[in-house]
Amino acid sequence: MAVWTIEDPIVVNGVKMAKLSGYTQELDAFDLSECVVDGYDTDSERLELWLPHLSAAAFIADIDQWALTYLTSNVQRFFNEPLSPVQVARQYKPAIVTLGGEHPLLTARMSVNAPCRQLDFPDGRPESWPGLVVNPVFDIQGLWFTEDACGLAVDVLELEYDWRMYRW
Repeated sequence: MAVWTIEDPIVVNGVKMAKLSGYTQELDAFDLSECVVDGYDTDSERLELWLPHLSAAAFIADIDQWALTYLTSNVQRFFNEPLSPVQVARQYKPAIVTLGGEHPLLTARMSVNAPCRQLDFPDGRPESWPGLVVNPVFDIQGLWFTEDACGLAVDVLELEYDWRMYRW
């Protein structure tokens, strides 16, 4: 495991963020293809993706756990108030969720500027998201903070899918 670090939080476009570094080359080793879209919220640009490759999900869950531990150990630096470990854990929203034996579910942000490529068809966003099998490229930008919550900022940088699978 490389040395992962979290920088001091700063406010960018009205959002408090703390950059995370040291994980990128480790994430590149995992296969993140053939994720299935569970849901897409157009208002918040949030994608929920079932990750079929458990090693990739475990890696992201490890970063989640490390970030929570790091925040708990450096609570004053990130929250500007004395919080107990239980209070920090209540505020932390993990990027990976597993429910009832299903594939792990990753919540990620997909910017309107992120390219969405279709195999053998003009690029563009699909009309329907649920059930779509996609090949995403992720980046973990850092941690986001609000008044009462925080978590990993996972961004989808680009997305590829084969429209022919959904034609019928």
